[in-house]
Amino acid sequence: MGKQKKTVSNPEYVNQDKNHKIQVYPNPTRGLFQISSPEIEGEMSVSVFSVDGVQHRRYFFNSSIEMDAFSFDITDLQSSVYFIEINNSTGSGINRIVLEK
Repeated sequence: MGKQKKTVSNPEYVNQDKNHKIQVYPNPTRGLFQISSPEIEGEMSVSVFSVDGVQHRRYFFNSSIEMDAFSFDITDLQSSVYFIEINNSTGSGINRIVLEK
């Protein structure tokens, strides 16, 4: 999987007026974590970025229920701070997670 630099602009379908609140747990983590954001409805994408803006993962979900049931795995990444970003047609949200090994 190649590394991508995040672009500054958001996709046109993202409504910048809405900031979703997302919970990432456990935090800090050893690499396995879950995300909860019950207020988000519909399809969404979840991205994992390092502090230098490199996108390491991107996931797509049909609903918040599907995302809540998913276990994210970043055990292969280096210990550091990462940012979790969720985007969908109603807005976006971001939170940070600390990966400790």
